[in-house]
Amino acid sequence: MKRILFKMLLIFVVMVGMCGLVISQEHSHEQNQEKDRDRWMWQQPEMAMDVLGVQEGMVIADIGAGEGYFTFRLASRIGQKGLVYANEINREFIKTIDERCRQEGVENITTILGEPDDPLLPEKKIGIALLVNLIHLVDKPVIFLKNIKPCLKPEGTLVLVQWDAKKLLTESPGGSLEDVKEFLKEDLLKQIQTAGYEVIRTETFLSMQNIYICRPVKVN
Repeated sequence: MKRILFKMLLIFVVMVGMCGLVISQEHSHEQNQEKDRDRWMWQQPEMAMDVLGVQEGMVIADIGAGEGYFTFRLASRIGQKGLVYANEINREFIKTIDERCRQEGVENITTILGEPDDPLLPEKKIGIALLVNLIHLVDKPVIFLKNIKPCLKPEGTLVLVQWDAKKLLTESPGGSLEDVKEFLKEDLLKQIQTAGYEVIRTETFLSMQNIYICRPVKVN
């Protein structure tokens, strides 16, 4: 009798634990969905791809891809004739992207484990090298940007989607310039210029960021 009661209690505990896990997973999933919706509003990825001219058959590098927020959107846009190089220095993010590719049958994404100062992309293959919310996290941004040059096709572009200090202060009036000094536009432009690029176009439609479309300066 005691053994039967123990088994019943054990089953009850396991079932409660499983219910708790399901509830926890559902709550986490809901949080991720809400976070994704929020980012969709301020990042506007589809419009960003529109203004960059992302189209079928292109070869694009998503540098600092994270878990693939832009990677999979780019892959969908460029189709099977195109290719996205998803670059990361974080092995766990690489594993996450590879696993999602397997689960969803995505075949036009290739992951590349880069180095802190070099994305290690193949030479002269990339039409657009895209850096989203990344450059302020790089220890040696000028060297990093220089190391992207060899991967670009002759007509290829470097695109930086980056926070803008003034816009951030507008969105959060209680902040100070000291809080957002790492996102000063003039500092970013100096880094781009020092690395040997010129900004050929700036898109300012995002609420908290700007998009800088750049090309390597041609040396006569």
